[in-house]
Amino acid sequence: MNKASALTKKLGLEGHIKFFRTDANEYPCNYTNYFDIDIVLLIDILEHIENPADMLEKLRPKLKKKSLCLVSVPTYNYERFFGKVFHKKAGHVRQGYILQELNNLFEKIGGRMIYYKYNTGLISNLGCAIYYRSISDNKYLTALKSLALYPFRFLDFYNNDRVSSSLFAAYSFNS
Repeated sequence: MNKASALTKKLGLEGHIKFFRTDANEYPCNYTNYFDIDIVLLIDILEHIENPADMLEKLRPKLKKKSLCLVSVPTYNYERFFGKVFHKKAGHVRQGYILQELNNLFEKIGGRMIYYKYNTGLISNLGCAIYYRSISDNKYLTALKSLALYPFRFLDFYNNDRVSSSLFAAYSFNS
């Protein structure tokens, strides 16, 4: 929280961005009375929530016209590449999502998908499998994670819903 607040101040965005650290299942209930929302970041969140439809339903009244919701979730391929141990360690309560499942969740609250992208292709998944199954517990090598995995992204010429372990989507709200 202190790093997020410091960055907000450094960027001159104080008063425009608010950060809360809480249980994601409790977030909409406890904090959305304090502000209206322009952009919601649900980056690596929905897979940790028992009832994402309920959370989104509670969040919806606070979204403004033209609000955006940016979502990143694992796909059903995630466990295959990252491994069952890491999947469990990450605290996922859901195996993953396909694009249509995300669309269904957001359509129920008036969201319309405006963009999507599969983040990891076949080659990136290979890099993730190597890293998260063998290196991730080494405290010295974890600092090199970004450097180690970044080159794999350049080789991701084969990337789609059948191979990707990560999905990013953006939703807009018109009312």
